[in-house]
Amino acid sequence: MFLFPAQTLTLAVQNGAVTLSRDGGPPEPVAQVQGFGFRYIYAVGGAEQIVDSYQGPTLTQNGVLYTLYALGLYAEASSNGVNRSFTERLRLGRGATPIREVLSCGGSALVVGYGTVAVEIRGAPRGNVALLAGNWNRTVTTTTVLTNVPLGPLQVTAYEVWDGDTLWRVQGQPQYSETRQVEGYAVTRVVLDYQAVAGALEVEISGLPEGAQVPVNLGDGRQTSPLGNGLHRLELAPAEYRLAFLPYNNQFSPDPTGATVRIASQQTVRVAVRYEPNPYRLNLNVRLRGGGASSLSPKVCIQPADTVQGGISPDAEVPDCLFR
Repeated sequence: MFLFPAQTLTLAVQNGAVTLSRDGGPPEPVAQVQGFGFRYIYAVGGAEQIVDSYQGPTLTQNGVLYTLYALGLYAEASSNGVNRSFTERLRLGRGATPIREVLSCGGSALVVGYGTVAVEIRGAPRGNVALLAGNWNRTVTTTTVLTNVPLGPLQVTAYEVWDGDTLWRVQGQPQYSETRQVEGYAVTRVVLDYQAVAGALEVEISGLPEGAQVPVNLGDGRQTSPLGNGLHRLELAPAEYRLAFLPYNNQFSPDPTGATVRIASQQTVRVAVRYEPNPYRLNLNVRLRGGGASSLSPKVCIQPADTVQGGISPDAEVPDCLFR
């Protein structure tokens, strides 16, 4: 393991070689260039646009005017089997930029230095996000800006979280992972969009005429598609629902007329509703004509009929006849 004192380094590229000035001293050649370049950072009001080529002192994107703010330096070089690699943000008009030099004998070039990572957690009231970069690690639960994050690969893992009876996941996964690259010249932005895991409502309907369908109101102006007899499964976001079962064609009424249910993530709630024919009222006006009619005692009998087919049901019961 090599230890090096902190120094202020000034880099320049001359004739295919990198020269280095230490603490303002004379330049000295340090390595042949394998990869070296700039990216151009334009900014306005905290927003940034990073492009590969120079666009002038200003850049217009989607009608927004950005001003050249900084340069993003990336470099990779080797000399005598020693590899160097780093990225850094060079603020315009700020003079020399301090960069630490770290050496690694052989192998691929090490990216050294520190950057900034902005983690944004959306959707859920809180998250559970682990960040790992080499020996550096952090866990965050809310939107956070982290500084002094080692440059190079950053492993991001978002774990599922419970909030009450609601389960929140990123892209539907209990453990979502992605790898990002931390660079010194730009903020690495990580956006994790948590979404609630649905529960289920099962509605069992019976008693409707064959082929008949009727929707179910879920509350707050929401409504299912028309449903017929049978068991129906609905995937719903966790919440409380005030169900209202609607009458069918003014001929059938639901029992019950509604219910209040609480749907939780990964849980199923079942409700049942039965439709019954509406009762009818028959008004009879019996008139007696002819002589002696006043001495008669007429009798009117009412025979119930099947409400669907229009015929008399074999199970129908004849009520007492009505007398005048």
